[in-house]
Amino acid sequence: MDDRDYYFWIATFALSSDANIEPRDAARDMVSKLEASSDTVHVSGYELYQDIGDVEFDADEDKVREWSHCLLVELSPDSDINALIRNPPDVIGSMGGMDWSAGVEALTSELTVRPYGAGTALPRPNEKNRPFPERFQTAIEYISIPREKWDHYRQFMRSTFGPVGCWMVEHGRSHKIIITESVQTFYRHHTMPEWNRIHFLTGDFDNEKDGFYYWTKAALGELFQHDLSVKTATAPIHGYRKKPKMSKNIVLASNWPAD
Repeated sequence: MDDRDYYFWIATFALSSDANIEPRDAARDMVSKLEASSDTVHVSGYELYQDIGDVEFDADEDKVREWSHCLLVELSPDSDINALIRNPPDVIGSMGGMDWSAGVEALTSELTVRPYGAGTALPRPNEKNRPFPERFQTAIEYISIPREKWDHYRQFMRSTFGPVGCWMVEHGRSHKIIITESVQTFYRHHTMPEWNRIHFLTGDFDNEKDGFYYWTKAALGELFQHDLSVKTATAPIHGYRKKPKMSKNIVLASNWPAD
């Protein structure tokens, strides 16, 4: 489950109502342009998400600029990551083929990694948890951790919420959980907040009594301590973790390889 690094190219963009391209076409175009940017970059699969609002119970941060779509692209193991860093894809070129005057705006483009030994659930679906349950959505957390706290945060995630994530997927309470950290930022629009972590959490975010956070607490209780709450479990990182946005999303397009 956890035998290699998983690298992802992630882009966020705003697509207004008067844009003359469909989001799914935009995603396919971006993936094609990404692969065409280098002979050493290969794509394993991707998902396109559409923001449908904030996750209300985590909306304690200042409001930030809204964006409508996030594209998650998994790079295959034979991709040359160092070559990608040396010669990053131009964000405009990677979204080429769009009419930029018609309501499409690139906001961020970055390379992230789910490191080897991270302890989190396998970062893409497998036969055990397909198809995507109708009630499930994807919460995307954009998180900022001070550099001097990276090791502490990694260890915390590996020892606490890594096992919780695996439990959630194994018990069918989540479709997949991806905990990634930034490797290289290729582009960031000046209106966008800073972050260096992006987490993708799939589950039921509408049902307080039988949803994602209910089962997260259940997993904490089974794995660690009976009465351990999510708030108490995350207390060690409260002093330094910033979360400029946590959005609730639907999956507009999903293209993963057969396992």
